Amino acid sequence: LTDFDESGGWAANARLTARLADLGSVTVAGRTRSSGFGSLSQNINSRQLEDLYEIDVASTLELGKFFPEKAGVRLPLYYGYSRSVANPKYNPLEPDIEMNESLKRADSRDLRDSLKLISQDLITRKSINFTNVRVEPQREKTKTYLWDPENFAVSYSYNEILKRNINTEFNLDKLYRGMFSYNYSSRSKLIQPFNNVGFLKKGPLKLLGDFNFYPVPAQISYRTDLTRRYHEIQTRNVTNPDFILPATYEKDFLWNRFFDLRYDLTRSLKVDFSSMGVSRIDEPEGRINRDMDEYQMLKDSIMTNLLSLGRPTLYNHNININYTVPINRIKLLNFVSSSVRYQGTYNWQAGPITADTIRLGNRVENSRNIQLTGNVNLQTLYNKVPYFQELNQKFRRTGRGRYSLSQRYGGDTTRDQAAEPPPAEEKTFESTVNLSAGKPLALAHKLNTKKVRVVVVTTEGEPVKGSLNIVDVNNIEFTPVTDVRQAKVTIMGKPGDQSFMKDLLDLTTRVLIGVRTLSVNYSINGGTVLPGYLPEPRLFGAGDYSPESNMFGGNSGSSFAPGMPFLLGWQNYNFAKRAASKGWVTTDSLLNMPYLVTKNERISLRAMIEPLPDLRIDITADRSFSKNISEFYNYDPRESDFFANSFTETGNFSMSTFTWGTAFFAMGKGDVHRSEAFENMKEYRLIVAKRLAARRVANPVFNYDPGKVNPETGFPEGYGPNSVEVLVPAFLAAYQNKDPHSVSLSLFPSIKFIRPNWRIQYEGMVSKIPGLNKIMRSLNFTHVYRSSYNIGSFLTNLNYYEQSDGFSYVRDIANNFITPFDFNSVNIMETFSPLINLDIMWLSDFTTRGELKRSRNLTLSFANNQIIEVLSNEYTVGAGYRFTNMDLIIKTKSSQRSYSNDLNLRADLSYRKNKTVLRKIVENDDQITAGQSAFTIKTTADYMLSDRFQLRLFFDKILNNPFTSLSFPTSNTNVGVSFRFTLAQ
Repeated sequence: LTDFDESGGWAANARLTARLADLGSVTVAGRTRSSGFGSLSQNINSRQLEDLYEIDVASTLELGKFFPEKAGVRLPLYYGYSRSVANPKYNPLEPDIEMNESLKRADSRDLRDSLKLISQDLITRKSINFTNVRVEPQREKTKTYLWDPENFAVSYSYNEILKRNINTEFNLDKLYRGMFSYNYSSRSKLIQPFNNVGFLKKGPLKLLGDFNFYPVPAQISYRTDLTRRYHEIQTRNVTNPDFILPATYEKDFLWNRFFDLRYDLTRSLKVDFSSMGVSRIDEPEGRINRDMDEYQMLKDSIMTNLLSLGRPTLYNHNININYTVPINRIKLLNFVSSSVRYQGTYNWQAGPITADTIRLGNRVENSRNIQLTGNVNLQTLYNKVPYFQELNQKFRRTGRGRYSLSQRYGGDTTRDQAAEPPPAEEKTFESTVNLSAGKPLALAHKLNTKKVRVVVVTTEGEPVKGSLNIVDVNNIEFTPVTDVRQAKVTIMGKPGDQSFMKDLLDLTTRVLIGVRTLSVNYSINGGTVLPGYLPEPRLFGAGDYSPESNMFGGNSGSSFAPGMPFLLGWQNYNFAKRAASKGWVTTDSLLNMPYLVTKNERISLRAMIEPLPDLRIDITADRSFSKNISEFYNYDPRESDFFANSFTETGNFSMSTFTWGTAFFAMGKGDVHRSEAFENMKEYRLIVAKRLAARRVANPVFNYDPGKVNPETGFPEGYGPNSVEVLVPAFLAAYQNKDPHSVSLSLFPSIKFIRPNWRIQYEGMVSKIPGLNKIMRSLNFTHVYRSSYNIGSFLTNLNYYEQSDGFSYVRDIANNFITPFDFNSVNIMETFSPLINLDIMWLSDFTTRGELKRSRNLTLSFANNQIIEVLSNEYTVGAGYRFTNMDLIIKTKSSQRSYSNDLNLRADLSYRKNKTVLRKIVENDDQITAGQSAFTIKTTADYMLSDRFQLRLFFDKILNNPFTSLSFPTSNTNVGVSFRFTLAQ
């Protein structure tokens, strides 16, 4: 190929900025670029093939400057205009012909202008904005009012983009935005009307005396904005210009409203409310342009919809109420604190637009969360007793050992330590007094010891004879033999010097008052979803609604929908039935969405015990119960009423329990160990079955006698050995090591059967422990126990039908009474993580660690009546050492560099054993289905070349030995070196 067009081009830029003093600025910019222009690195095919002309004008003005400065008016204006025109070098309709040639061949001027116009790429942008137009508050103003002008602000913007090219006749996009906002905030003074009433400041009446309130809300804000987008595209028919393609339109006119209120009614009661509403202003279909003959009619239609506030599409609000119970204002109960929190939400969503003969309605839902919290600070209660307060000060923690992993394995040993207090020095109390013969004189020396030496002398230094009586650790009585004026009394002693029995009594008492805090947290969550809801939101999502009489028969009266309780998030299972009776629910048979109700209840108990400094015991107990209800409400035209069907209830359950009694057993290796708990469970089934049968009475209608025994199984009728109601209590009693005569018979045990879990941790120095302080720097001990009873999921049993006596007599294929819910399985999960963990840091910078972990996962499956036990034991020992200031020299070809930093060595050896055992109840067979033993070695050596650069050498090896023939032994070795560079600290 030859004769390439290598003609070049040119380009130019210009920019002008004019600053109009403090009024603002105006910027004008222009750019042009001819065909053939390109950078030096571009090839011929990459160069421009069009002539480009651009102009851009932008102006930012503060029109508030035209007002007096004291007025504080802020009126910012932004105006922008840009135009870009690209004239192609080649005719887009005939790409191999230059545009100039095509224009020359045109028969008329009109044809040339038309060809030039349609071949251009044109983009025009216009923009005008008034943002946050407001009046600023005056500086000297100290009070704020609801009607202050500075609380108001408005904004307006208009943006237009017009495009055209060879394929598009025009592409017009307009965006209008208008906003009005109101924001009031206040720091009102707290009013206490009874603050100066004397008799209301003591005793229980103090609660009345503390009555207070704020007169105005802390914040009120409202914002409303209108956003209208009009987009019109007219595509050009290049191949057949006589056939005009239809234009496409995209119109979106939204009205958003936001409201927020924050009101601290009192110092203890605070309310927050926020809402949001979205409405759509429906516009007529097709084009809307001022040049149209029917423009006024279209405009009137839009204004009618606008004045009616549009068609609501979305509304939601939420309310938060927080109340701190002032029980601690009572002096005797100042160690108790309590709070109540309520959160309610409401949401309304418009349904789809359908034909007039179809009314699917809207969707309405709400939710609530109630949280009750109570805390008891027993340390505050103990301090009401002087002796207990003295003990708390005596045994107060001087600092907990902070012991990181790097320190355990030879890391930095420079850390704050609780300095051992120096031996108590002898202190002296002196006083000059007048003595009367035979009359005891009381002296308070406050030396805090009974072991004192008392010297009484005259002004000449002669001893004074008399008798001494030690009253307590801070008081004595001296009875002189003769009268002495201006006698000098000197009392000497070592504070804190007391007997062994006193130390033992203090220590014992401190342990007995070791419970420091107690807390209770109860929460209940719920939600309701109702489809087919006909009323529309008006004021705060509610309003009067009158159903159509021809649709609901006699229900033609007006009612307040959906009612104040539902608006506040309150839960009522019968809300759907009430809504249907009020005519709020559609009768359209095409509605196939269910009515939903959810509920979650949770209680948590906590206790923190600190019998000794640095020894902490956390005791916890939890119970959680969740359920979800789903049913359909359909209208029956024959009965002229609604009926509920397809009721379904699902959920899950979890509760902390105590299975310590069966936790310790020998796992063995590849064999199946005998489980005493499993054997007990099989024996407990008969006891549980008899207890269940004893709750029933004879019912001749269903031919049931609770005393009748099945001759084949020996169990009561309806409660066979594999009944779910029998297996679960027997399972819990056996693995909790409890009496089967007292175990709960419910599948969801009540809070009465909740049991504690705990965490025990000692993190402290050993400087006060004789013997250990000579070899150790710190000793850390941890023990954690967790156990829970869980039901992963349950589902309504559709065959269950409860009779008037509260029992169902429907039986399954095994002749057992069916339960209200179907279960796949129940589970007990127990972990000791760890059972024992001991970290020791020795004085020689040598660290050691030992840890034992155990876990057990027990699943009782009802699909095949078997228990799956997943067991795990892990033993770990570790050691580490830190070489301080170890020299390291690194040589290269050109130089060498020396370092002097710490070298940290550590090594961990662990042995882990996992086993899965399948115990079949009916077949009475146990077998191992999976399991292995693993031995792991992990060693590392860390050296810091700098404060950001670390060098590490590591060696890991894992040996796996399976217990079954389904897998084979494996060995994995990982060795290498790693570098870590920290970019930021």
